[in-house]
Amino acid sequence: LLDGMVADYTTVDVLADPAIREGIKEYSQWPTIPQLYVRGEFIGGCDIVQELDASGELAESLGVEPIEVGEPPEIEITTAAATALREAAQSAPDDA
Repeated sequence: LLDGMVADYTTVDVLADPAIREGIKEYSQWPTIPQLYVRGEFIGGCDIVQELDASGELAESLGVEPIEVGEPPEIEITTAAATALREAAQSAPDDA
């Protein structure tokens, strides 16, 4: 997520040291890892960060422009393609 928004950031493997892992949870008063901090301020865990990204608030916190995501393309499957896929699925071994 961050790779697409900012060019440079630092990660810290807090799972490598149990004392650091528990210390960061106590410091943030947040029970889960990963955690995101921006300029020393705790932003949230994974779910919160994803929600902030969806609302545009994460980009604002990072001081970057939100990434505009366009509408997904519409895909139309022809009758012939649907038939070919159905036949391929039916002829596949049961353990595939």
